[in-house]
Amino acid sequence: MNSSSAGSGTGMPSSPGCLSANADKPRTRAMDMSSGVDGLTAGLALAAAGFGASAFFVGAVSSLQPTDIISVKPKRTATPAARLRCRPPRRSVTSMERRGDFMNFSPWIGRRIDTCSERFVAIRTMAAQRFSIHDLTKLQRGVVFRCLDRPGVVFPPSLTQVASLTQVANSSEPGRDSSVSKGPKKKKADTDLQAPRGTRDFYPDDMRRRSWLFDIFRRTAMQFGFEEVDAPMVEHAELFIRKAGEEIVDQLYHFEIHDRHLALRPEMTPSIARMIIAHQGGMRFPIRWFTLTQNWRYERMTRGRRREHYQWNMDIWGEPGVEAEAELLSAMMTALDALGLARGKVHIRLNSRRLLEESLRDGVLADRPQAFEPLCVVIDKIDKIGAQAVTDLLCETTSEKGEAIGLSPGEAEHVLEMLGARSLDDAQKFAASESAALNELRQLYDLLDAYGIADQIPFDASVVRGLAYYTGVVFEAFDTAGTLRAIAGGGRYDRLAETLGGKPVSAVGFGFGDAVIGELLEDEGLWPALTRPLDDVVYAFGPDEKSAAIRVANRLRSEGRKVELCLGVAKLKRILGDADKAGAQNVYIIGEDERARGVVKVKDLATQQEHEENLDAVRAAETRQP
Repeated sequence: MNSSSAGSGTGMPSSPGCLSANADKPRTRAMDMSSGVDGLTAGLALAAAGFGASAFFVGAVSSLQPTDIISVKPKRTATPAARLRCRPPRRSVTSMERRGDFMNFSPWIGRRIDTCSERFVAIRTMAAQRFSIHDLTKLQRGVVFRCLDRPGVVFPPSLTQVASLTQVANSSEPGRDSSVSKGPKKKKADTDLQAPRGTRDFYPDDMRRRSWLFDIFRRTAMQFGFEEVDAPMVEHAELFIRKAGEEIVDQLYHFEIHDRHLALRPEMTPSIARMIIAHQGGMRFPIRWFTLTQNWRYERMTRGRRREHYQWNMDIWGEPGVEAEAELLSAMMTALDALGLARGKVHIRLNSRRLLEESLRDGVLADRPQAFEPLCVVIDKIDKIGAQAVTDLLCETTSEKGEAIGLSPGEAEHVLEMLGARSLDDAQKFAASESAALNELRQLYDLLDAYGIADQIPFDASVVRGLAYYTGVVFEAFDTAGTLRAIAGGGRYDRLAETLGGKPVSAVGFGFGDAVIGELLEDEGLWPALTRPLDDVVYAFGPDEKSAAIRVANRLRSEGRKVELCLGVAKLKRILGDADKAGAQNVYIIGEDERARGVVKVKDLATQQEHEENLDAVRAAETRQP
């Protein structure tokens, strides 16, 4: 059918009567596809114009292989006036498919109109599309037939139906046609008003606590000469995969857009490393940076572990000596002390992966040095699963995740004996002769003694940290009662920059999350009683006094006061009560009498004393303090 026949409706029924009269007469028409508009474009245009999901779908599949001959066998019975759903019967489709004939469904695409005659007028204005049944996959053929035969396909279609049909048309996977709507459009579910699982809302009281905690973190870092930096929350997923391996993908909030694989950052260290590498040649080392960032990690939740959390990081780049570790450990203890948690309530356990590696590679791992990192991952679980379970994992000869370690029972027992060392003298029994790692630890403890914190940082050979990129000293902070997971942790990672494609540079740092410390502060009753940061309240009795109240509020704010100007109309008694609960010092009251006399009444909420001041001479309350 050429363009002129499409406009006149050649071969198309013009009324319900035509449909009934011609129902038994299959019609054959030649089609001209020289218009330059392919089937997919036409189908998209018809769907966008509101002619339905079938128009979109038929247009999509028609672009596969157009033919010159089309057989049309209309349905015998007309559809109800409210909805047009003309389709070939299932039996006709099956027989025609077996014979290899061709089908054209597009004349039966319409839109929701009030009368049958108007529907057929709409049909006559549409360009017919065609395709060969045998040029479609079995899946696509079935979808075409079923989508026109199913009462769920309505006109105009829902966006969900259009998306589903498009997805199926472009797929060759078995069973994908199940995504086609099988019934009437379901009622849209009510919006879920809860925050996604593992995330939090911060109301004013929560924000005051968070700000108090972050102020301590920030103040501590600045006391030690660190500078604050930040990075995008969205990073290339490859950055985290190269650092932690492919298994990290299961814990990422990640997505693909415009051929880029992106992810919400699960931690800050890789981003800091990327920033260092980007300007590595022009930087002066050592670098002291700290961050306070929101991170996302999709993992199993426990007490103190959320999928969204904030973390304080402090990192030193370019200092290979243990002086960097000592400085960071002192900063961590300073922050814990400011939180009221240092002496007797929290301790930091310290070890060296380098020491453990030296001891094992000269012993049980002499013939399999590549098993050291998997062994550290297993050892890191000892507090969670117990010594016996760790022994079983060390002796496994096959593993679904990673490389099996395959120690003998005797070798596994020797490893557990090493992990039981709780002093450097104990570690000396297992260390290699003239161990550089052990000498490094002795030097570190001398520095910690100078800081006055050595007694709060015991040696513990079982601390290895599960992440593979640690290369030397590692440490973790725990509550003394042992009721929570690690509060903070860190260590040295001298090979991270090189792993990510940069030049080798030494680095050490720690991460201190807000979730576990928040739980501990709650358990210990150490959250301070934080009130709304408000100094003064200005209250006007009526609209005539509003201008004077605004002048008073502006003057107080210009002097650095935190001032709330009462809006609307409320009783003075309520204003005084709310101001007192908010911790305000004064309430400035302007009524008709005060405005007439050019004064403002000031009530001191602490002493309940009142006095008056000239409206043009109001000064902040602190200037009146003795």
